[in-house]
Amino acid sequence: TEGIPEDKEVKQMIASYRTKLEEKLKEVVGKAGGRLVGEAENIRRTETNLGNLVADIMRKAADTEIGLVNSGSIRGSIEEGAITLEDVWRVFPYDSQLARLEMAGSQIEEVLNHSVSLRPGLIGGFLQLSGLSFAIGPSAAQDIRVQGKPLQRERFYSVAVTDFLLAGGDGYSHFQKGRNRLLYPLLIRDLLLGYLRENKEVSPAVGGRI
Repeated sequence: TEGIPEDKEVKQMIASYRTKLEEKLKEVVGKAGGRLVGEAENIRRTETNLGNLVADIMRKAADTEIGLVNSGSIRGSIEEGAITLEDVWRVFPYDSQLARLEMAGSQIEEVLNHSVSLRPGLIGGFLQLSGLSFAIGPSAAQDIRVQGKPLQRERFYSVAVTDFLLAGGDGYSHFQKGRNRLLYPLLIRDLLLGYLRENKEVSPAVGGRI
């Protein structure tokens, strides 16, 4: 409480670590060719270039046909120019892990219907996509396509998701019904960092996935 006097030794210890941390967080890990949109008022209601980038990275890392990321796991935008380690930690503060499973086309349709049924902009369950596209109809998802081809309801597809979704977060019990569920010891934040360091400059686009 306020009644406890500050300990000088502990204060000095914290100050030394804070200095080291601030220096580390200033490390430049890449460059954004344009603004990467991730603020809640946008990413929780529509497709964004940052959402696309993260979903693409997840799909590639898990070697799947589809990538899905809940918008609530992305907590901010990255401005055009140098991207620092602090930017990445600010955008991905949670230790979200990469997961993989297989789902029937009919289950994927149910997942998309759940995504569009959530109140836009308020709930982080709105999905960002990779390898998948659809149109939001009056009451359900329409014209669902996997890598450009119409969704086959009986066929099983490989899907990369966050561990939060795999566990049924934001009402997505659908993922708990998938088969061959696998949780990787990989943090999505680290996958993003690796991608930025490898590619130096990123300029993801919004490509009409939703």
